[in-house]
Amino acid sequence: MPYLEFLSRSSDRTLAIQGTYHPILVGLSVAVAVVAAYASLGFADSLRNAVTRRKRAGLLVAASLTMGIGVWAMHFIGMMALR
Repeated sequence: MPYLEFLSRSSDRTLAIQGTYHPILVGLSVAVAVVAAYASLGFADSLRNAVTRRKRAGLLVAASLTMGIGVWAMHFIGMMALR
């Protein structure tokens, strides 16, 4: 299985990133992801009550931006957690 070659015993383990994760930052990363998903789904839920096309588009853009920024922030904090 060539796609599992990176798991073989002959691979050079010195090339792997060595480190540990800071638990508080990992928890913060998860919390940011949960809050962003909740806020994004809240915007998406409001789409049902939107009467105009412009309001629907605005809510859809807000939901997309909220989820995108939340995912970016979660990954950024997660990368900072690696020491």
